[in-house]
Amino acid sequence: MHVLTVDPSRVQQVFWNVLRNAAKFTPNDGVVSVLSGNPRPDQLVVEITDTGVGIELENLEKIFDAFEQAGPRREGLGLGLAISKAVIKMRGGNIRAVSAGLGKGATFIIEVAASADGM
Repeated sequence: MHVLTVDPSRVQQVFWNVLRNAAKFTPNDGVVSVLSGNPRPDQLVVEITDTGVGIELENLEKIFDAFEQAGPRREGLGLGLAISKAVIKMRGGNIRAVSAGLGKGATFIIEVAASADGM
């Protein structure tokens, strides 16, 4: 078992932001999936993948900037992913997006440090 030392409300906010965006940009007949793993003993990786509208390649980094939005459905202030990135970075982790482009869905990869239970 691996342990994360985090502020539960902040981590919940990160996953809420990413999952909410995945649901918002995926049609009703689409799929949102969550996969987690420990590729290394000191790392937890969570991938949230959707079959939604996708992200243009030139916007993959911009979507993590405050007040930036990409895609056809521009709701909200554009702060959710910026806040999520700040929270994960403060924990020494990383969040990034991967997409093959518009209409091809997106995957958000969240990487955070973990420690083995009892260490």
